[in-house]
Amino acid sequence: MGRRVLLVAALFAVSVAARADTGAGDLTPEARLVVDAWLAAQNGGDFAAYDKLYARKFTGVRRSGARSVSLDRAGWMRDRRRMFQKPMKVSASDVKIAGTPASARVTFTQEWESGSYHDRGPKQLVIVREEGAARIAREEMIASLKAASAEVAEDAFAFVLGRYAILDDSPDEAWASGAARIDDEADPMITSKRAVGLPPALAALVGRKMVVQSPGADNCTATVKELRIVGAVVPHFSTRQEWRDEDRGARRRADEAWALSGKYLGALLDGCTTSEAAFARGADRGALPLVLPHKGDDALRATAVVALRKLPAWRALQKEYVAQNGNGRWDEKAADADVDVDRWDLPGQPLVTVSAHAFDGCAGFGGEVFAVYALRGGALTLVAEPDALRPAAALMLDGAPVFFGTQSWSDFGTGLQLVPVHGPPRKLGIPYLDCPC
Repeated sequence: MGRRVLLVAALFAVSVAARADTGAGDLTPEARLVVDAWLAAQNGGDFAAYDKLYARKFTGVRRSGARSVSLDRAGWMRDRRRMFQKPMKVSASDVKIAGTPASARVTFTQEWESGSYHDRGPKQLVIVREEGAARIAREEMIASLKAASAEVAEDAFAFVLGRYAILDDSPDEAWASGAARIDDEADPMITSKRAVGLPPALAALVGRKMVVQSPGADNCTATVKELRIVGAVVPHFSTRQEWRDEDRGARRRADEAWALSGKYLGALLDGCTTSEAAFARGADRGALPLVLPHKGDDALRATAVVALRKLPAWRALQKEYVAQNGNGRWDEKAADADVDVDRWDLPGQPLVTVSAHAFDGCAGFGGEVFAVYALRGGALTLVAEPDALRPAAALMLDGAPVFFGTQSWSDFGTGLQLVPVHGPPRKLGIPYLDCPC
């Protein structure tokens, strides 16, 4: 049928100088004002005005290829102050805003120019109320969006979210009908509405069998009970606090969570439940053979760490760590630093993945590097630096190795990924609006 399963959900957030009366509606009207002020401060070179737009508890995430950097407020402002030393031109297009009285989310495409440098990509801001004003609590540039994806049949590979197999992460929202209901109130919070007016080829999936696969678990066959439009979000803690303080009913919580959520077309599965990373595909297509990882021994780990530290991405993070007054190597000394080395015995081509990561909540340095190596006679040869993830299994698709698992450490594991060694990933992106402090 040719409906395209988008590889990444572009999920963002924004806000504004707030009303003191939190009962006076959501942050949506103010969010546009914050975006305008944010753009004006950068285009006007007014760092003081820019600084005032940010919450005390703030996390910023920068991404470039296989490298990601997480910064607290002080680190973000230190980095941005350098940018303000030169004139810049910043614009935002396709701005979309969803808000509740406690928080708002804005999605837009940012265009940024300074001197000879120019980049363009999706941006995420999360806005919360702080001392009677709306402030930016999270800012994130999302990379690798919709990168040359291929047409994929809906039941060939579907990430599993709660009780749903996600068939499309960019459905026509006109298909959603009726009131939102709460399917799961944990993180991510899942809501859904009835799906109506679906194309016949989609509607025909009801009653079909799907096989659910989760690494390390037995395969399970489920029946598609119905199709629904599904919403998912990790709300900001202030939103949940407001729900508790005002004793919000289920209908109001569902409506507000739905407004903040990413939207997906989901097949409600009957017969299988899983709380682990999982995917589903049409039972008539057959299950996919999964390869599980083996932890690298001491010799392999030592070789892999030496190889990783030669990468420009690792060195760039080391420079960032030192700039934030870090001592020693960031993958050893930074908060919660760790290096994972796994061997994957794929048919005819053993591979080794190396993931170095560190994260200090809102209080300091965070970063991540992910690389794939070929293993030959104990020696490692760099194959690629694909999008980072926490791989749970490897498989062969069309003769090429692919990793399946949760999203990278810098994405707080709120979604799932299918990452080929070469080529663009498929991601189930879920809006993360909370503060990781």
